[in-house]
Amino acid sequence: MPVTSPSNPPAAGVHPAVAVSTAIWQASVQRALAQAGQALSGLTNQDVTVKETAEEFIPLDRFPQLAGPEESPMIAGLQEISGSIPGLLLLLFPAEAASRLVQMMLSPYLDEPVTTDATLTADEAAASKDTCAQGTDLPAPGAVSAQEADLTSLAEASHLLEDEMALSVLAEVDNVVGSAFLNVMADSIAGRLIPSPPSVVADMAGALLSTALVSTLERAGRVAETVSVVHTSFGTPDGQVEAMLIWLSAATSAEMLAAAAAAAAAASADASASDGSGPLPVRPV
Repeated sequence: MPVTSPSNPPAAGVHPAVAVSTAIWQASVQRALAQAGQALSGLTNQDVTVKETAEEFIPLDRFPQLAGPEESPMIAGLQEISGSIPGLLLLLFPAEAASRLVQMMLSPYLDEPVTTDATLTADEAAASKDTCAQGTDLPAPGAVSAQEADLTSLAEASHLLEDEMALSVLAEVDNVVGSAFLNVMADSIAGRLIPSPPSVVADMAGALLSTALVSTLERAGRVAETVSVVHTSFGTPDGQVEAMLIWLSAATSAEMLAAAAAAAAAASADASASDGSGPLPVRPV
């Protein structure tokens, strides 16, 4: 699948992934997702595949609309990135897809079909809907439409995360995929990308993505003018679900990437000196 990243040396303010060629970027994405699939297969005792279905770099001003309508209920795993180049990694699912993924991951361990208990009773839905709607303009009685449906779905998504097993599954999937991705990407750009422990949140798409952007701005100071998006498919014998793996990065320059490579080389040299091994190869930027 073609990628829109340029292969020329990056100007100031761009995403670090454009520092590598298109071929290296594609190979890195495929290798990272294959590693994640292998790890999830071992954890869940079944054949799990994680594959990219499309890759793109989108302008930063399109980021809040990336997941479609702003009211769409979403669940995301988030990992803050520290090290050479700060940023944020999101594994973003439509709420229904996240619920389905939990079922798929737990299926080998249960004799009966998995239910994540994400469906609310009428009283729970009404109470959660009131909570979600605080501070918003509610439709008049009798004029309820897609907005109410979205609020109910968001309430159900939040209810899903109250299930400790479901929350644990989603966090572990995010941890495996995010760690594999950042490890491979760090090798590709010869830098250090260190993920935080994952957190899992439910919110409407517009609010979730806007919060992610603000958080990255606060930590990085300036965000790259493009955003890396890998459209991803998770598959098991029970089916498949779609997700987006999104890399928000601090703005970089050729000088910053060279400094990141130098820091990574120094860290590798220190590590090899302490354990007696030779220096690790570092791919030049």
